[in-house]
Amino acid sequence: MAFVLPPGWTGDDRVIRRTYLFDDFPQAIAFMVEVAFHCQSRDHHPVWANLYDRVEVELTTHDAGDRVTDKDVRLAELMNEIHAASGVRRPDRSEEHTSELQSRVDISYA
Repeated sequence: MAFVLPPGWTGDDRVIRRTYLFDDFPQAIAFMVEVAFHCQSRDHHPVWANLYDRVEVELTTHDAGDRVTDKDVRLAELMNEIHAASGVRRPDRSEEHTSELQSRVDISYA
């Protein structure tokens, strides 16, 4: 992959992913709502799922043949900024949970 991924993100040239942890369900949903407005204005939408206090995110650019582009990296950076500003008190252990939600809820591409 030619991109430097923002902290907490993993992936390859087809998809990047991260799990965000929050203090509770309302905080996780507030994050999703705020991110959703940015996604809509950029016409770039994540594949994501919420399970109580976490949000699992996958980014890829469909218009580029389901490849990671600069659009994905910029959105990942913005999501990190929004998460950091959300006032989460819980320690960031996102890497421990990166695939836990995906094993419960299949958000992978067919």
